[in-house]
Amino acid sequence: MLKKRTQEKLDSFRLAPHSVEAEEAVIGSVMIDPTCKQVVAHILEPGDFYIVKNQWVMDALLHLDQIDFLTVCNALEERQQLAEVGGAAYISHLTSVVPTAIHAEGYARIVKKCSARRAFLGIASDIAQRAFEEDTDILKSYDDFTSEITRLKIQVANRLDGHFHVVSSDDILDREFEKVEFVVPEFLPVGLCFLAGKPKVGKSWLALQTACAVASGGNLLDKKPQCGMVLYLALEDTPRRLQNRMKKQLWPSRLPVDFITMETFDDQIGDLTKGGGERLSRMIEARHYRLIVIDTFSRAIAQYMKSGDQCDGSIITRALAPIQRMTQMLNCCVMFIDHHSKAAGNNATQDSVLDILGSVSKGGVEDTSWGIYKERGKFGAKLQIVGRDIDEDKNLAISFDKDLGIWNLDGNVADLQMTERREELIAALEANGRMTITELSDYVNQDRSNTCKRLNNLVDDSKVRRVQEGKKIYFEVCKAS
Repeated sequence: MLKKRTQEKLDSFRLAPHSVEAEEAVIGSVMIDPTCKQVVAHILEPGDFYIVKNQWVMDALLHLDQIDFLTVCNALEERQQLAEVGGAAYISHLTSVVPTAIHAEGYARIVKKCSARRAFLGIASDIAQRAFEEDTDILKSYDDFTSEITRLKIQVANRLDGHFHVVSSDDILDREFEKVEFVVPEFLPVGLCFLAGKPKVGKSWLALQTACAVASGGNLLDKKPQCGMVLYLALEDTPRRLQNRMKKQLWPSRLPVDFITMETFDDQIGDLTKGGGERLSRMIEARHYRLIVIDTFSRAIAQYMKSGDQCDGSIITRALAPIQRMTQMLNCCVMFIDHHSKAAGNNATQDSVLDILGSVSKGGVEDTSWGIYKERGKFGAKLQIVGRDIDEDKNLAISFDKDLGIWNLDGNVADLQMTERREELIAALEANGRMTITELSDYVNQDRSNTCKRLNNLVDDSKVRRVQEGKKIYFEVCKAS
């Protein structure tokens, strides 16, 4: 009964005449005096308008440098929205609803307050519905309600009266924070992640493998992910190619993985910087996705940008910051597949953050970076993992199984390199017999100090023996007993 009454009140409020009139008055004010757009934009977003056609018109106004009847009509025509809003007649109507723009800020505040009330009632309705469901985790519902109301309060306060929410140092020191959640233990925390590498290095194979592991709770690089729903935006692969790869990776049936291909991306989501991000957020919130893979960044965002925008820090930050905030609010991970720059890959300077195309702009927003490094013709590769919530950088030696289409973990790069260097020393001693440190380091082309350390380790492991003759010290391979 309470749920029904709440919904009835919500419906009646949504249709309140003063809300509709205020929406038209705001748009009309901006139309007749574009200088008030900045004041209105500080208070309102297009999503604050209840009437959809008013949302479209407001969004067009916010993206126009020059505002008049003709430019607004042309902008809506380009978006194929002019006819649906009522044509040029509706735009003309909006310019005549107010005689002056002097009260634009007041109209904007009315619209914002109505929007805030709708949001508040929506949260209250959802909580009321959950309260009636006996299998609801009541404690989690309390936390969700508190979190959503606090988020709404901060957003509305900042928009309406410029009150900024601040936290004291004692509040931070005394607060008990929950542990950072990992989608893949040690490797992939909640947040915004970039998986990048050179073309054809196997990025999409690893992304599909990760999606399968998260959805099934299976194994990924010797880690067991937390099981959850996955959304995979396959914007460069056809359904046929996806099927072939999934079958090769032996995907089980009935996995909780949803796919969106390029065929439907434009219709269902579109440019993530212009409304698509909000639509994606609603989809994630409704379906409770744990991992969202977007393959690739270029298809989802960069293709809508002008040339060079990918390297513009302000543009990339505006595009990615809302998505990053969304991952924290919805407790999920969004993984973009991206490319390394042409200069990336030098063994001496490999850096999974700096090597991403447009790294300066993307590196400041991302939470975690996965970088695949593989030399052409070489069997193995390196996966470098760096992140804000990862205790120390990971440099993993991985190899690709062509039969199954999956990446396998071979160990840590440093450990394997150490083993290889030691084996080189043993092989040199077996080939040449007793040798000094200087002779060995020259023979295998290794630094003398590192050669000394590795020889001492081999002596400790009883694989090499130290022999002193006068003032000279030699090393030789221990013979099997």
